Amino acid sequence: MLSHRLRLLSVVGLGLAVVGALLVVVLTGRDAPRSDVYAQDEAARSMTSDPDRRAPAWWQAEDVPPPPEPQGDAAELPWLREGNSSHVVDEGADVVGWFADLVLGADGRPVVAYHDRNTDALRIARCASLTCEAADVVAVDEGDRAGWYPSIDIGVDGRPIVAYYHAGEGQLRFARCDSPRCEATDVTVVDEGSEDVGAFPSLAIGADGLPVISYHDYARGTLRVARCRDADCQAADTVVVDDGDVGGFTSLAVGNRGMPLIAYYDFASTSLKLAQCGHPGCEEADTATIDDGDDVGRFASLEVPPEGLPAVAYYDDGEGVLRFARCRDTACERVASTVVDDDTHVGRFASLAVDGAGRPVIAYRYSNEAELRLARCATDDCTDASIVTVDGRGDVGAHASLALDQRERPIIAHHGRRALMVTRCGSETCVPFQSP
Repeated sequence: MLSHRLRLLSVVGLGLAVVGALLVVVLTGRDAPRSDVYAQDEAARSMTSDPDRRAPAWWQAEDVPPPPEPQGDAAELPWLREGNSSHVVDEGADVVGWFADLVLGADGRPVVAYHDRNTDALRIARCASLTCEAADVVAVDEGDRAGWYPSIDIGVDGRPIVAYYHAGEGQLRFARCDSPRCEATDVTVVDEGSEDVGAFPSLAIGADGLPVISYHDYARGTLRVARCRDADCQAADTVVVDDGDVGGFTSLAVGNRGMPLIAYYDFASTSLKLAQCGHPGCEEADTATIDDGDDVGRFASLEVPPEGLPAVAYYDDGEGVLRFARCRDTACERVASTVVDDDTHVGRFASLAVDGAGRPVIAYRYSNEAELRLARCATDDCTDASIVTVDGRGDVGAHASLALDQRERPIIAHHGRRALMVTRCGSETCVPFQSP
């Protein structure tokens, strides 16, 4: 087994506290006041009888039996024609591929961080080709529910880096590969300030080339940011960005001025919020409500288009639809919000990318049919979008993570048929994938 080294970190600043009420119930069995917020689907809750092994319901693929395997040559399947491809990257006897997060390396090959339930491990898969027919897989951190909610990026030196939640220890951790090939990793504890901290991490590279991470503090109900002082994140400065039972589903991006922006879910008001940092470490931030509808903002995915105004894809749980919002001024006081896909129970696991013209592209799951979909917007506010079913074989599309290659063709990592899968489109629109 490839070696990895664990180094504990003394975090600079105030100690942090407990993360994710959602995980308190489903991971430790302790009481949580918001269990009704997280336990959305009876079918998802019944996937396993072991609460210490169960993910929050809205992170799970619904308990839909996989349909029979297609017969004949896979190349004849409609979703695998004209350069489109879909491959199983990692699989096992149990669930592999939860919480998948994908980034493209300097060579354009996909690199995916994900949780392997077989070994309770965080893994990184580095694809051996652009289409990911095969991959080199390294175990980063193993045991006691390691590797939840990983967020991956490529450092300035070309090495993959990952921020993630260690559920068993209740810690925010950080891993850095030894090389772009990621044959081994260094693991650091970034925050262990209380009994449970670090859920919903989102990682980006700051203007100074060092990692910055947003995450949730459950005990204090706050949104926090850790700004690493070095490439290995052996030291970090941490701050509270917002409080009042907030900080779920964080999604962080660095804006055109080099300042972090964070989209996140407000548990108290069940709304979508945005924090715009005034400093690289987010010591000061302006917060705004993006959408205050009936339970909106979970599965938030934030991008900053070329003109600098934030854009967010997210799930509207009240209506069961996929939504998109775009700020119309720098303070985000004016927001254009639209429904992108209005089929019932559509839009979980939303993952947003923006093409060179500033047009949104969104990968997501249509839960009723357990399929992976893609919306390609014709306008920057996504009031007009073409929607295709990227993979309609059933039991696919959970934990979707999207990136665009140099030719703006979508590449999507997702959990399907109890495995980690990577699907690559042969064109910008993914046609001739099936249309719903």
